[in-house]
Amino acid sequence: TIVLDSEETQVEIEKRKAQVRDIVIRICRTKNSDDLREKEGNDSLRNEIITAINDILPVGQVIDIFFTDFIAT
Repeated sequence: TIVLDSEETQVEIEKRKAQVRDIVIRICRTKNSDDLREKEGNDSLRNEIITAINDILPVGQVIDIFFTDFIAT
């Protein structure tokens, strides 16, 4: 779940849905299960995703991300 700062940002995220998914997938592929088992690893992943998505947004910003499902093998 992505928490955004405004409805305008929501519209922008919807327009860039494929790009956002690609960002998340690319970042997750750089991590291994050991990186993600600890809280610091999850926090790092969260911050990296937020920063990467914010970098592509011309307006607004991602405030937070909540992982609702998480599988590390």
